[in-house]
Amino acid sequence: MKKINGNYTTQSQNNFPLDCETLKYIQDNRQMVEILGNIAGDKVILHGCTLNSAKTSRSEGYVFVKTIDFPEGEVLFFVGGSVSGGMYLNKQNISVIANAEPYSSAYSERSLMPGLGEENFSWSDFVELTDKTNRALLEEVNALKEQIAGLTPAPIGSIQMWPSDTLPNGYHLCDGSSLNVSEYSELYKVLGTTYGGSGTSFKLPNMQGVFVAGKGANNYSSLGATGGANTVALAMNNIPKHNHDSSSSVSNKTITTSEAGKHTHDITFKTYSDPQGGKNDSRITRGKDNFNAETYTTTEEPNHKHTFSLYARGGDANGTTVAHENRPPFIVLNYIIKVK
Repeated sequence: MKKINGNYTTQSQNNFPLDCETLKYIQDNRQMVEILGNIAGDKVILHGCTLNSAKTSRSEGYVFVKTIDFPEGEVLFFVGGSVSGGMYLNKQNISVIANAEPYSSAYSERSLMPGLGEENFSWSDFVELTDKTNRALLEEVNALKEQIAGLTPAPIGSIQMWPSDTLPNGYHLCDGSSLNVSEYSELYKVLGTTYGGSGTSFKLPNMQGVFVAGKGANNYSSLGATGGANTVALAMNNIPKHNHDSSSSVSNKTITTSEAGKHTHDITFKTYSDPQGGKNDSRITRGKDNFNAETYTTTEEPNHKHTFSLYARGGDANGTTVAHENRPPFIVLNYIIKVK
């Protein structure tokens, strides 16, 4: 609307008529003042409307809001009450009688009431009017823009742990997938074919089900190198050299025999047996690992042979060798890589 000044008080006569045009001028100027509410936003609490401690109701107050009848915004009074159902625009005509003539809609009362109606609003859309000036707010906004501009995004090729199967935009699982060089040229400049691929494609590092070691010494000198095992089965060539203590029936001592006539004694650590049916040394008990002295001497009849052994140790309940866990305690997360 155009700005019009009313020059009532500067007229030569002081009986300027109060007609409909004058009243329209006053009303238009009031609406122009209300339009200034757009500086704060389209839905703003101007005064009052205080939320109670239980956050179930608000006190009476004033808000600025855009409505169907006043799309540029108007200041409305909220009568107070519950906030659970929002509020609605309440409109009521006020009639007057002037010069014996009735005017049924001379005035319209407009206010906001708690609940639902024809034109509804939600308190969650309203903001409190700040006590800062527009200039102060603009300075804060500019300062935030400078901070945002100074933020450096993660470079392409960055790998990080991610606690979800839903990936952020621009990221891909480190699952060994093959990507097209022309589509992911920037990523290709970082990875090349270190993790596989050739020609028009290259592969992402496959980090599923493995631990990560930093490049350096201890056989970790090559990017993309893999190794290790989840479990390990012990064998004679990979267990430490050791002795059997007394509980295992053998100490680190020498076992010798002396002959009586032409016969031999073979003492080995296999299955206990006496295939020739000869006599047993009273110091060796069948079925037990009972070697506990430095020298074992037997005196038997000629031409026979003894074989002695210790029972096997280790393995599961059936005596079968099983692999043991080779990993520290762990938690499973996704490794993701920035590809765009």
